[in-house]
Amino acid sequence: MSAQLHWARVPGQKCPTPPGQECLGKSAPLDLGNMSPVMSLMWPPSSTGTVAGTVTGAITGAITGNVTGIVADAITDAFTDAVAHSVTHAVSY
Repeated sequence: MSAQLHWARVPGQKCPTPPGQECLGKSAPLDLGNMSPVMSLMWPPSSTGTVAGTVTGAITGAITGNVTGIVADAITDAFTDAVAHSVTHAVSY
């Protein structure tokens, strides 16, 4: 997922990009890897908790989905291998 994180206007605070500038509503790229859907996040001070929760939820959901898929595939593969092994032995005897 590739998202834009819009920083709040905070006097005296420096933005991550470009270096040395104060935050004046400029946006800095936030790359969260290859997740989807693509999100555009707004970051005013009043909704920091909401945005943090949304980001955390999106990341957690993506990780959970991937792990669930990997585990399901592993179980399916193990079961398929076990059945194939049993059938092979049954036929050979």
